[in-house]
Amino acid sequence: MFVSAVFVAGGIWLIVSGGSSGWSIAATGFFGLCLLVAILEPWLPKPHVSGKYENQNEARRTTSLAEVVERLRVRADTPLILCSCTSPDLKTVWVWALEENATNRLKTRWSGVLRPSEFDELAAVLRQQRSVWLAGVDTRQPPPFKWFRMVYTLPPAPCRIYTRRGLVAGVEPAAATRYLPRLKQIAVQSSSVVEGWISHDWIHAGISLVGDAGAREELVRLKNAGPFNQFLLMYDGIDLMMDTMWLDRVVPRVAEVLGLEWRVVDYSKTPSKVERQSGDR
Repeated sequence: MFVSAVFVAGGIWLIVSGGSSGWSIAATGFFGLCLLVAILEPWLPKPHVSGKYENQNEARRTTSLAEVVERLRVRADTPLILCSCTSPDLKTVWVWALEENATNRLKTRWSGVLRPSEFDELAAVLRQQRSVWLAGVDTRQPPPFKWFRMVYTLPPAPCRIYTRRGLVAGVEPAAATRYLPRLKQIAVQSSSVVEGWISHDWIHAGISLVGDAGAREELVRLKNAGPFNQFLLMYDGIDLMMDTMWLDRVVPRVAEVLGLEWRVVDYSKTPSKVERQSGDR
């Protein structure tokens, strides 16, 4: 990258001084180095990451479930949102215990790494003390990292969808409410379809209610990595798939609550393509 920066700096200097070859030198040098790194990448040394998760698991063992329960059972008047996702080692789960505050934002009460059996035990014990909503979470970082892209509650809890900005949408039978960016009650017709979608420019994904006449009401919109990574050739179809996997879980959940059919449409393809829909196996 240092050599690439030298090429770019030299190219800019030539452009400023009137050299017509400046752009060619900057572009050729920068993207040439990027191509070289891409070719050599399989042979470049990579950090050993398995110890990272082993250390997290070791840290987890120093915290007993009794201590966690004692910390989380204090506010029995507020539903506890207990999020989990499988960790990369496939043997443990990343866990976040969250509460919704007065401004509809989620506050982390505790986070850690547990075995699946320990997570089930934690949920069962807490249910004896207070209301507990199980939820899925879309995140790329392990606890105690607090940033997440989305949290969505699971049955039998009410269907609620959160992002880092707070509560985005709530869904009840025959009723849907969008909270952000502006509060709006969305009329639900029996002929509507719940559509998850990927935008044509890859930048956004979301969920809309589509009427039989084509009228659309947007319920959720989430931003993907955006054009900057695309410009640097660091964002491809695999990244897009990872960023939009939440559609496969949340779209059917919303449709089930509303009693409607659903589909996931990729508008980044020409022509647009229905990737998945009700009835698929």
